[in-house]
Amino acid sequence: MNRRTGITLLELIIAISLLGVLALAFTSIQSFSQYHAIGSDRRAKVQNELSFVLEHIAKNIQRASGDYNNPPIQTVANGFRVRVDVNTTPTPNTYADDTWYNYVLSGNTLSCNGEVLTTRLVSGTNSNYPTSAPAGRGFNFGLPDGGMTCLALMLRGRYFPANAVNIDNPETMMGSRFCTASSASK
Repeated sequence: MNRRTGITLLELIIAISLLGVLALAFTSIQSFSQYHAIGSDRRAKVQNELSFVLEHIAKNIQRASGDYNNPPIQTVANGFRVRVDVNTTPTPNTYADDTWYNYVLSGNTLSCNGEVLTTRLVSGTNSNYPTSAPAGRGFNFGLPDGGMTCLALMLRGRYFPANAVNIDNPETMMGSRFCTASSASK
């Protein structure tokens, strides 16, 4: 009997072809995973940044002071401002010594008193409240009538604000409604 001691050319071609298919599949899975991991990381960065902005605004609105005649939240060009009593001993009925926190949108940048909070804003959506000023690019806000003690805010951000949305440039939107503890009596 003749026993074969080697491999034939056909067996070698089949083995190389199978290894090539496996290598191609592994490379495709790796690049697909890496591509989506980058997109997920960028989406998380945008969400964290928008969350920070909302938290910054919430902190100041919680400390806001004012009444019906001196609203704690007011509109300004390209944004809004919040009046905060920052005195060591609060002076609830004296507004002259309060500090204003001005939130202003310029291009894709939202800043508060000159401090840049985010550079990733792209467009806004309508809020549930009447808007007292034209909606700015990057956020829309509404101040309800009577007392101006609440603010509805929607933020839309993109990793690269000037580029179109895709898996490398994810877009996310966050919003909230903030109300002050200030008196709204007439």
